[in-house]
Amino acid sequence: MFFKQGNWYENRQGKFQVIELSSGKMVIRYENGMRCTINNLQLHERIVRNIQDEKYAVHVTCLCNWGDAEILRHIQGESLPSYALLNNCCWRRVCQVRGRNFSDVDDETWIDICTRRGYLLERQNPRGF
Repeated sequence: MFFKQGNWYENRQGKFQVIELSSGKMVIRYENGMRCTINNLQLHERIVRNIQDEKYAVHVTCLCNWGDAEILRHIQGESLPSYALLNNCCWRRVCQVRGRNFSDVDDETWIDICTRRGYLLERQNPRGF
């Protein structure tokens, strides 16, 4: 399972911590204290990123140094790190790999990745300055 009790994650509503986790549902608490119960974990896993897994990733490597096969694996698994979607050089590399392997990346996966990138860019600069 993607989620672990006590870990922090992020979705469109903001950062949250998993308070309670049982089969098929979880209770989360956002930074502002609001609590929410999630019943469909499979759907929710598609729109969430694990902050703790990426905490130090930005300082460790740039996606430009990764091989095509590794990038393709991350594209197919929708597990590209957030910095790869925000940095122009990394995003250019992701697009190159997708272009070279066009038939290996289904449209829905690519749309989800582009949507996540748009969300991250908007969140980074919400007023457009």
